[in-house]
Amino acid sequence: MQYSVLYSLFLAIFCAFYSQSSLAQTDIILTDRALRYEPHAGEIAYFKDRANFETRFWRNKKFMARYHEMKSPQQKASLVEKFYQDMFEKHDSLSIDEVMRAKDELFQISETAIPGISFTANVVWYRINVSYLGSLERRYFFMAEGFFRHMEVYVVHDGKVIQRNLTGSFYHPSTRDVFDWGNEFGAPITLSPEKRNITVYFKTHSDGTVNLFNFKIYSEGEYTLSKKHWYIWQAFYFGSSFGLFIYHLIIFLISRQRVYALYASFLGCFILVFLTLRGFGVVLHDYFGGIHVSLSFNTAGYACLLLFLLFTRNFLGTNKQYKRSDWFLRGLAVLTFIMWVGSFWQSEVNGTNALNIHMIVCGLILLCLACMLVARGNRNGILYLVAFSLTITGFIIYTLSSRRFLPHSFFAENAVQVGSFLDAILLSVALGDKIRVLIQERYEEAKKKNHAYNQLGKVFYPHQIHQIESGRNLEDTMPTGPGEGCVICFDIIGSSKIQHVKVKDLFRKVFLRCYEHIMEGYDVNELMSNGYRIKEMGDGFLCSVGYPFKSRNPSTAHGALELAYRFAQVFQEEISTLDYDEPIHCGIGIAADSISGFYPESGTKEYDLYGRAIILATRYEGMRKIILKDKEPASILILQERVYKSLSKGEREDFTVFDLIEQNVVVRDDPAASKLYYRFLDSSYAHEKVRLRKVG
Repeated sequence: MQYSVLYSLFLAIFCAFYSQSSLAQTDIILTDRALRYEPHAGEIAYFKDRANFETRFWRNKKFMARYHEMKSPQQKASLVEKFYQDMFEKHDSLSIDEVMRAKDELFQISETAIPGISFTANVVWYRINVSYLGSLERRYFFMAEGFFRHMEVYVVHDGKVIQRNLTGSFYHPSTRDVFDWGNEFGAPITLSPEKRNITVYFKTHSDGTVNLFNFKIYSEGEYTLSKKHWYIWQAFYFGSSFGLFIYHLIIFLISRQRVYALYASFLGCFILVFLTLRGFGVVLHDYFGGIHVSLSFNTAGYACLLLFLLFTRNFLGTNKQYKRSDWFLRGLAVLTFIMWVGSFWQSEVNGTNALNIHMIVCGLILLCLACMLVARGNRNGILYLVAFSLTITGFIIYTLSSRRFLPHSFFAENAVQVGSFLDAILLSVALGDKIRVLIQERYEEAKKKNHAYNQLGKVFYPHQIHQIESGRNLEDTMPTGPGEGCVICFDIIGSSKIQHVKVKDLFRKVFLRCYEHIMEGYDVNELMSNGYRIKEMGDGFLCSVGYPFKSRNPSTAHGALELAYRFAQVFQEEISTLDYDEPIHCGIGIAADSISGFYPESGTKEYDLYGRAIILATRYEGMRKIILKDKEPASILILQERVYKSLSKGEREDFTVFDLIEQNVVVRDDPAASKLYYRFLDSSYAHEKVRLRKVG
């Protein structure tokens, strides 16, 4: 895109300095030791032919059908040659014989080393006179750079045409004497002492571009070496550009940020534009017959410009911060799209000229926009302006060198690509910095999210978080409604009388280890575990077995008893570390009955349980005061009769019956109870520990 914008602009500027001359043409003098020759002012003569036409045979269905019917490249080349000759004759173009007879009547002598004719869609003849002073026969390559559609080379000696060459992208590569790339055309000419003085005529046909004739002569070895360097540079340039394309494409696939997709697409189209200009598209010649060279430039150019405008919006942030500028860029993008669609119905000359003018206008607008944003302190605007300036500098160096205002060098010859490559590198660095900022932002966001999840994990179970992530409501993540299960009430007896600085640490460790036993075997999918902690109550806690989580044990009574033994074991182990001089005991009560889960209808949705089993568990644990009346304090486990009868015979043997009727005692909230069962945990703790190990 930028190539056509700036090159057309600079060529128009330099062609404005053109003026006619009445000087005599100077011969080019070569020796057999000459490696490279670049003409000087007065050595090239030229005139504009009266023919003026545009080659549009690819839009002729009959011609294209005949073209694809041809089997060999030579047949295709002959067909294209006949087309050109018919077009030249139809538009009254001069023949080589007429030009030779006219001699100096038609030709004007160039006052510059490179003639620049500011005509479009025209035929121009160029003439050079060569005097060879060498003593050996040498083969030289007479090469011309220009945006030509077609070029014929005629070598004249003693008034006779001794060599004719056809060159141009419409001819199959195998039929060309010099495999011309892009805008380079020419012919190999052999010079010898027998043909010391020759005249070479170049007949060029250009559609829609400034007719520039940059002529050079190479020795065979020098030409091979220059092409080698050229291929290496092109391989590096296009390889690196393709690498940048892949780089931004991968970043887009990772980040899903639009700016990287737009820049990757822009680079892809930009590569296609340069491939077209450099002639690498000839690999498609067999199918398209050179059409890609004439048509793909406008299509790729408009696509390039459209993508670059959209990229600019996202890169400079006009779509977020500068609304007026953003609407202006949107308007340019819409106009570009409309002109792109309209170009398919335009002639190529008009389409190319419209594209060049539109690109120049858009380029100037983008530069002004970047300057405005730089004045406002936009950091991306600075990088954008510097990158664009590198491309402009490359075009200036190339144009000055091609017009011989600067010495010729390999760098100057490829300054356009160097500038555009540095432009792409700088913008890639800027986009890389954006991805660094994006990664940092996502890291901070992930850090906050992980912290939030960690905090939610203190309130909700993992299965609740997973189900909420999948779209379920909080109220659907835990069982609600009536159910049945066993409830364990654990209490540290006389906790308020314990005089020790680490008593709070004792409670915390006991409750933490007990909670680990409760949640042992927790299954996210099956909602299964040893139990469910209902709540902590200062010096004790309540937990349920069988609801809301399924019990891992087929018998909820057995599962509750096993948990109770584990709680007692944990309590004894932690008490022993306290090294307290007075005994500390715990009371455990187990009851089985109905239990239900619910969420409040209003306010904070906090899951809770209620039911008769919870009430009875606390009541049975409280019966320790009556059982231990007139006895030494001890850790005790008390079972409801229903729980007791649900145990195995071996488990029941460890308990002692307490007849409530005989003792004339009533369990609060369970007046129908006639018996309860208990056992002391201190004296037989070692036995229970061994039995539990076997059970586990």
